[in-house]
Amino acid sequence: MNSVDFFSKYLLEKLGDKFWIVTLFPSLSLVLAAAVVFDPILNISPSLAAQSALTERTSTLLGLIVVPSVIMAFALYSVQTYILQLYEGYVLLYRFPFLRNAQISKAKGLLAKIATLSDQIGRLELKNKKTNGLDVKIEKLKGEYYALAAEYDQSFPYSTDLILPTRLGNILIASETYPSARYGMDAVSWWPRLYNLLPRETKQSFESALNELYILLNFSILSVFFFILSLSAISYTIINSLGTQITISSELIFRYAYSGILAIICSRFFYRASLFKAGAFGNQIRSAYDLYRLQLLEQMKMQLPDDSVDEFYIWKNLGEFIVLRDFSLEFRPFRYIWTQKKQNRARRAPKKE
Repeated sequence: MNSVDFFSKYLLEKLGDKFWIVTLFPSLSLVLAAAVVFDPILNISPSLAAQSALTERTSTLLGLIVVPSVIMAFALYSVQTYILQLYEGYVLLYRFPFLRNAQISKAKGLLAKIATLSDQIGRLELKNKKTNGLDVKIEKLKGEYYALAAEYDQSFPYSTDLILPTRLGNILIASETYPSARYGMDAVSWWPRLYNLLPRETKQSFESALNELYILLNFSILSVFFFILSLSAISYTIINSLGTQITISSELIFRYAYSGILAIICSRFFYRASLFKAGAFGNQIRSAYDLYRLQLLEQMKMQLPDDSVDEFYIWKNLGEFIVLRDFSLEFRPFRYIWTQKKQNRARRAPKKE
């Protein structure tokens, strides 16, 4: 296989948009920024100026820019899930209890406000004499109550025991625990089965939303990496001047420090932007369960529930069967509904006179 076939058949078809847009573009941006900012250390400009031929300059520039970008892009592509889990707080950040405690404090503060509003609304509704002013006040309090309740539902899981150390993690786990709180469905067990029932357009929408989240997180973590490079450049400049006649260049120190501060600001910006994308992605997960969960019951030949309470226990029972099997302490045997067989039996059955 020549290089053209490899490029078209493997890099374009196999890797797809997740590589080219989600990982290569952020990697290329980092390499270009590093080449410009750290040129006094890397000596890229003098090496290009020393080459007279345009083709030599082009090949050298491609080697210095493209090759590191592709290597970094492959590295990001390989650890994409780890990066997401890092920002969620499943790895590394969980070792810092103060982060999770801060999120728990925010959640409890929000719950306290919700409880206070609920008590105020309850006391006002118990008053015997109601006036127009009182009704307006009750409606206003209800509006505040619903707004805070919706904010909590989008920002935190239903149980404070499940809270993670980061806002991003809590937004995503709130959507992951949504089917459990609403329908009794364990998202980890049921999502692979539900995903197979989704229309192609819905799956593509999921992939696009997830890629948008990934690219923002990649920009954020690469900005942190650029900040580390800036600190390293400052240290290198200072150490290189020690014991020599070279004077420390305040201009270079300011250049690297300014770049590092800007990188931290960019990292924060991309992380905050990822919170909105995580919320949109989480709502897509919720809507998938809302719209297609009953189709999943039909595919499993289960009788459809009569009401929401009946549905909750059906999913809980199925979850016991699928996840725990013989280890379950609460599983109750269920009957399959074979609609076609029943119809055929009804046709063959003799009619009563």
